[in-house]
Amino acid sequence: MEERNLFTLKIRSLGPIDLRGAEVLLHIGKTILYGPNGGGKTAIIRALIYMIAGEGGKRDRLLYELEAIENYARIFGKTDTELCIHSGKVKDSEGVDCAELKCDELTCRAKEVVWPKRYELARIAGDVFYSTREAQKIDIIHNQGDLKNVLSEPLFIERVEEFLYYHGSKITRFHGDYFKELVNGESRWAPIIALPYGIKKAILILYALENHDIVLIEGFEAGLHLDLMRGLLDYVDDIYRDRIVVIETHSGLPIRWGIDRGWSVYYVDRSAIEVLRSREELLQKATLFKREVEALSL
Repeated sequence: MEERNLFTLKIRSLGPIDLRGAEVLLHIGKTILYGPNGGGKTAIIRALIYMIAGEGGKRDRLLYELEAIENYARIFGKTDTELCIHSGKVKDSEGVDCAELKCDELTCRAKEVVWPKRYELARIAGDVFYSTREAQKIDIIHNQGDLKNVLSEPLFIERVEEFLYYHGSKITRFHGDYFKELVNGESRWAPIIALPYGIKKAILILYALENHDIVLIEGFEAGLHLDLMRGLLDYVDDIYRDRIVVIETHSGLPIRWGIDRGWSVYYVDRSAIEVLRSREELLQKATLFKREVEALSL
């Protein structure tokens, strides 16, 4: 994927987002969504899943909310969105070049598109990973069996070790159910279930990127200290240039980083979605970032 922006998402309304008759166009390629809780960031991720994953069990698996709600309309609320391939040239048999999702509070209507390939999607929601490739959710944070399965692939272990070296971690090797780390200048082996939470979260994200075309990450900052967050972002930008990555975050660090690296960065807050292209716009438009700066100055 040469271009960073493969898809464009047009939003008029979507769940809690109501633009009051206006519309906004989001570039979906290397994308960061920032804003307060309940602002509509997760609603954007759900809409992308609905329109890209296709009908059936794979879509429903990623939209895990269906287990409790059992109704798309109740998940999406008032929704009027359109997702197009970036070139605008891909058409289904009826000549429609964009997928559409329109819902009221009772029903949803959708126009499907045959995309140029069958995309494999991953959704990371906090600690848990949902995938179009896996029949069950994966939780490597708390489930040792899932963690062992993920770390059983030699090529992926090499990828994890490469990232940890890239990041300057004290963890250097994996073998079987154990990892090696430096403690006070000496090497020791410990069981993988004892890996630090943040390292497990980074492994989860890397595993999703290794095996999927599109990775949607909610609560990106959860479990990641600022230095690990920055190292992971740098690594993703360097190594996974052909992946579509959408990050939902409440931390200002990915936003400042994304602006500097040329990612598509948006401030999402129900009645408005603002494009953030510079640090000046971040300070002017993102009220949450201002509060974050104030909190850090205490």
